[in-house]
Amino acid sequence: MFISPVVDDPSPIPIATKGGVRITAASAEMMLAMKLRASRPRLDGEDIAFLCRKLGITKTEEAVRVFEHYYPEDPLPKYAQPLLQEALGR
Repeated sequence: MFISPVVDDPSPIPIATKGGVRITAASAEMMLAMKLRASRPRLDGEDIAFLCRKLGITKTEEAVRVFEHYYPEDPLPKYAQPLLQEALGR
């Protein structure tokens, strides 16, 4: 439900391959975009903070650019801004 319908993940993380099946996890960038899209106040704040640290994001605008890359047609959800500010210590 939260995977970008427009942009593919350019760097998924390989988990396992068996036969013709390949299992991957979303990259940190895509995961941040998905977490921002969900923006569940009690569930996503810590994950957003972790992903911002992992990606070296220190400004709200940087995180918004990641979101807009994966979801260019969607507005940033109303709860995303406060979660980002808290995650970045503002």
